[in-house]
Amino acid sequence: MPEPLSRARDESLLTPESDPEQPVSLLSLVNVLLRRRWLVAACTLVGLLLGGKSKVFAHRTYTSTTTFVPAAARTPSNLSGLAAQLGIGVQASDPSQSPQFYLELLTSREVLRPVVQEKFSVKAPTGIVSRNLVQWYGLDAKSPDRATSEAISELRSRLDLKTSFKTGIVTLQVTDASPLIAQEINRRLLEQVSRFNEARRQQRAAAEREFTASQLAESDAQLRFAERRMREFLELNRQFRAPKLSLEQERLQRDVQMRQELYTATAQAYQQIKIEELRNAPSISIIEPPELPVLPNARGLAKAVILGALVGFMIGVLLAILREYFLKTQMVRPEEGREFRALKRAFWADLRSPISALRRKGPRASASG
Repeated sequence: MPEPLSRARDESLLTPESDPEQPVSLLSLVNVLLRRRWLVAACTLVGLLLGGKSKVFAHRTYTSTTTFVPAAARTPSNLSGLAAQLGIGVQASDPSQSPQFYLELLTSREVLRPVVQEKFSVKAPTGIVSRNLVQWYGLDAKSPDRATSEAISELRSRLDLKTSFKTGIVTLQVTDASPLIAQEINRRLLEQVSRFNEARRQQRAAAEREFTASQLAESDAQLRFAERRMREFLELNRQFRAPKLSLEQERLQRDVQMRQELYTATAQAYQQIKIEELRNAPSISIIEPPELPVLPNARGLAKAVILGALVGFMIGVLLAILREYFLKTQMVRPEEGREFRALKRAFWADLRSPISALRRKGPRASASG
């Protein structure tokens, strides 16, 4: 009985001129929304509540921020000039001086893995305990390799990196449920960047030192050979007046001078590289150290509520239009309306008792076979 009464009430709201084949005007759509205002309002309210619930019960998070710039490039060594004299091409710029380099370095597994595996002091109900990020993120029940990989992915998702190409300043933000953990992760990320750059600089300096040492030994041998030839020439030609001997003496003198200059440049480059290898200069200059966040991040409640209400309103409008369309179709084509209501009742009956529906379907299939 409730369905016929509801359908009769809906039909009474329709005008006799209503025809699904006629074009739909804007006013008719407004009338549909006003006629189904309670359906639209209910969907809007449900969307609003669902959107707000996702933010109201969400955990509060804190963000620790730090800014730094790559350290100024070191004074170019004599190795560049030495390599040019030997016809060897060298890289003019150091990629580690680019801010984009640090954006990729800070999200690499090389830097994130040690941070994930190191222990943190965490405040627990039983007191201060030591945990790593695998345990902090609740991944310790999985296999070690998988847990570490997922912890790295989780940490990477909590990083926010920005750079200013005009000033070269890199901004690193770490978000976590604990303000202390967020600050500690930020600090350890900077430490890992410094360690990576230090190891890379020492490896590069060691390779340059080995190359320069070999070139220094070769330059020394060539210089000694040129000096020996010059000495033998002078011993054999103590008094020479012929133009041919004078030209030969000048050529040998130029060769000795060139070998001396190359040996001197190589020796200077070798000493400079040895000093550079022992230096402990910082690779980045920190402008703002990692701060301890005091206030939690905004939950975005207003945005979530507005978005949820908008989605609910759109769903309500769609349901209202569909309901109006089916009602008009049933009035114009009553046989289709009766079939639709019968199929709808059968559908809901099958949902309430699917086992009985399968039993009824079995004999029908066997009879048709």
